[in-house]
Amino acid sequence: MKAVRDCAKLVGVLVPVVLFACSGVYAEPITVTFDGPLTSVETSLSSHFAVGDLMHVSITYESTTLDWWAADPSSGLYLAITSLDVSVGSYTASGSDGSFIIHDNDSGRDYVSGQVLSAAASMGSPFTGTLTGPDVAGLPLWMFDVGLSDSTQTALSSDALPTSFDPSRFDYRQLSLAWRHETDHGTYNDRIVATDFTSTSSFHPVPVPGALLLAGLGLGMASRLCHRTRRSA
Repeated sequence: MKAVRDCAKLVGVLVPVVLFACSGVYAEPITVTFDGPLTSVETSLSSHFAVGDLMHVSITYESTTLDWWAADPSSGLYLAITSLDVSVGSYTASGSDGSFIIHDNDSGRDYVSGQVLSAAASMGSPFTGTLTGPDVAGLPLWMFDVGLSDSTQTALSSDALPTSFDPSRFDYRQLSLAWRHETDHGTYNDRIVATDFTSTSSFHPVPVPGALLLAGLGLGMASRLCHRTRRSA
């Protein structure tokens, strides 16, 4: 019986220790949504979209992503976007593996740029292209972009990846989807654009898989030890 009591004490110690160790090992995905009416539609796209159509954008990104440009104190590159969904009326597009570029007081402005590219627009690793959506007027979908710029240089306090986006703090705002348009005079991106939109953010902290595995292994080993102890007692 003493062995059983000792085993129970061991489990009582291991459970809080393992859970405490895992409690600080969290991924912190954030979902930010943007909603606003289209303010500009290229003529080539006007058979499918019109000024005033509502654009809804949902972006999920990992807020703990490291800065690829860590040595640059005013600019950050974060390969953080894990999913993107865009809808305008009945049109929908989706993708993943996108990036944010953050400029804090760089060249006289604060600037946030988020992009998800199509496979055709991919610039190669690490900027892979995953955006997919129907062609419009025979034009292939090329890219999604959100851009926020503040000429007063007060919107950002560092080049860290923001955990929320307040469009009202920026004097330039743009959400856009672009399709590739090739002509005899060159290649262009034809866009639908929203410049007046709102934003909300929500947090989704979850234990990372390694932490869950550690917890499972630790508690599983304690459970097997106790089971053997009971059988031999």
